[in-house]
Parts: sequence; C-alpha cells; structure tokens
Amino acid sequence: MYPTAKSSLVARIYHLWREMCLALPVRSRLLGNLMNTKSIRSTALKLGTSMAIALGSLTGLPVHAAPTTIAIDSYLNGDGTNTNATVATLSLEQAGSNVKFKLQNSVGALGTSEPNLFISKLFISYVGATSLTASSFTSFGGTQAVVAGDFGIDPPGGDSGYNFFIDLDYPSSNNPNAVIDRFVNGEYTTWIIQSVLVSDFLSPVTGSGDDALAMVHIQSFANGGSAKFIGTTADEGGGGPTGVPEPATLGLVGLGLLAAARSRRRVA
Repeated sequence: MYPTAKSSLVARIYHLWREMCLALPVRSRLLGNLMNTKSIRSTALKLGTSMAIALGSLTGLPVHAAPTTIAIDSYLNGDGTNTNATVATLSLEQAGSNVKFKLQNSVGALGTSEPNLFISKLFISYVGATSLTASSFTSFGGTQAVVAGDFGIDPPGGDSGYNFFIDLDYPSSNNPNAVIDRFVNGEYTTWIIQSVLVSDFLSPVTGSGDDALAMVHIQSFANGGSAKFIGTTADEGGGGPTGVPEPATLGLVGLGLLAAARSRRRVA
C-alpha cells in the first residue's frame, strides 16, 4: 500500500502519476528489455509516492513569485516641475499569504539642480477582500523606516481626484531636527501587508490624470514648489510562483530518487 497524501492537490498529482505508470506498455522502448512492465510500474509508483510525500511537505511553505514593479514616472501636477522621470519604484512580491513591499526613492532623476527633494507621501490602490487594519502592516525595514501608524486606510476625500485606499506619510516638517529624517534620493522603505495578494494592488484608480496604481508627493524643489507623480502600469515580472523547499524537503526528494535507483538495480 502507498501512503495517502493529505493535501487534495498532492493526492491528485499522485493518482495522475499512478495512472500514467499503469498505462505503460508491456515493453519500454526507452529502457529496452532491462526491465519488464511490472518492475517499471513498481519503480515509477515508488518514485511517485516519494514525490507526493515531498510535495505534501511543501504545502505549508511560503510561495514566492517574481516581484511586480510599478514605476512611478509620470508627472501629474504641481509647480515644482513638469518633467517626466522615474522618481520612485514600488515593488510587490507574493510571499505565501502576504505581500512584501519595497519603495525605492529615485527623486535624483529630476536632476542635480534639485538636491533637496524628498518624498512626503505615497498612495497605493487596494481592492482586496481582506479588511485592512493597522495590524495588517508589519515587518518594517529599509533605510527610511516607517511604522504601522504612518499608514492611512481608506482616507477621507481624494487627492487630485484620486481616491487611493492606502496612503503612507513620510516626515515633511521644516523643523531642523526633522529634516534629517526626510525620505530622500537613494533611500528605500520595506514593509509587509498580511493576508493579501499582489493582484489586490493592481487595479487602477481614476483621477484628474491617467488611471494610476500609485502616486507620490515630492517636496522641496528649488523654486519652493512641489509636484505629484503617478505610476500607471505594472511590470509583473517573469515566471509564475515557485515553491522554496526547506532542506528537509530536498532530503525527502533525494531519498525517493535513491529508492527508485536501488529498485532498478535489484531488478537488473
């Protein structure tokens, strides 16, 4: 008897493998006459069982996918500038049931004549089923750290006609002691939102300009002005989700392969 996989997905994989093994011809052209049909089936079924066990151990592991990136590169409005440039990049990466975020500040793209620029606010879209609360935001990091209290959920009113569901406030005070905390060129912020999907953040929001997925406020232009930039498209990266196995899982797979190889040697 072969073990029954606990996961329904793994069980389906196992039974499909088993049916394929039982459908093998009387003689395998690939292996020649070294193994008869019975031994081929036996070996393949053992290997399939080992694979099912290993896949079962994977079902509880986080799933990681290539990051999706939103280039915030389109000038929207403001008196600081009217130039398009990639002033920030927002990256989203699925990690199990959570999404990892990284906001990279690149306001330096607006030129060396603007050395004092900083991002004071980020807005992002959200249409997920999970009701977000302050506790949904966790694992803060980066060179410009934030805390859960810096995030706003479904803020009242709009900004330039956009009603983004999430906003993130960065230091913007002119107090000399606060200036050093500003989010400036080259810095980045990371955080995690729990129990959501990357796709929850990829629904465009309508406003006074093009439909947008994200928006930032930039302050402290040389002329005293400010500007807003939006990101309108997402680069969803390459490849689909991939499991990240632990050493124990890799060991199970290896043991399954070794068992199959030993069975082949005994029959030969």
